[in-house]
This record gives sequence, structure tokens and C-alpha cells, in this order.
Amino acid sequence: MKNRFNTNLLIDLLLFLNIAAVSISGFVINYVMPPCIAHRHGADGLVRYNRLIRHFWGDLHTVLGVSLLVLLLLHIMFHREAVTAFFKKHIPYKPLRWGVYLLLVVILLATVLPWIFANYLFL
Repeated sequence: MKNRFNTNLLIDLLLFLNIAAVSISGFVINYVMPPCIAHRHGADGLVRYNRLIRHFWGDLHTVLGVSLLVLLLLHIMFHREAVTAFFKKHIPYKPLRWGVYLLLVVILLATVLPWIFANYLFL
């Protein structure tokens, strides 16, 4: 039980840090280094922030986003008893509950599949 608690605590801490990192990298991409300033700065045309070009920040944001989804999946797996108890309590009608589960899976796939198609199938 203690090992499960420590693992859960580690996943939650990594999830928190990952959310912060995704937020920071998104802020840098959107507000500090917007695409429109790329043509006005630097002799080589590359916008830099902390000596890192904008494309690096975009790649970092993508990797952090994927790791966030993986950590979120692990978090839900560790709390699946609580999640199922919540749904059983608030949606007692079983077919409707399965419909909600299906809707959540469709939302997850709509979030992940475009990234997979863009990065791995259409190189």
C-alpha cells in the first residue's frame, strides 16, 4: 500500500510539473515569440529566447503535451476505482454510463489521433 501511495504521489508531482512546463512553453511560443516577429529579428531570421529558437520551443511544447497525456492516463488508471465509483453514484443507469464512457474515449481519440496522423503517417 505504501509503495502504491509513493508511486501515485510521484505521478501526481510529475503531472503538476508537466502542466506547469506546458503552460510556460505555450506562453513563450504565443506571447514572447509569436510567429510574426520572426521576420524582424536576428541576422539569420531566427527568433531566439534564452538562446533557443522558436522551433525548439514548439518541439518542446509537443513533447511535453504528449508526456502530459501519458501521465494523465496513468493518473486515471491509478484512480480508476474512484472514477468508476463516481460514475456509478451519479449515473446509476448502466447504458447511459457506458455512453458517457464511450464519449470520453471519443474525446480522447479526437485529441490524440490528429497528432499521430500529422507526425507519423504524413512525413
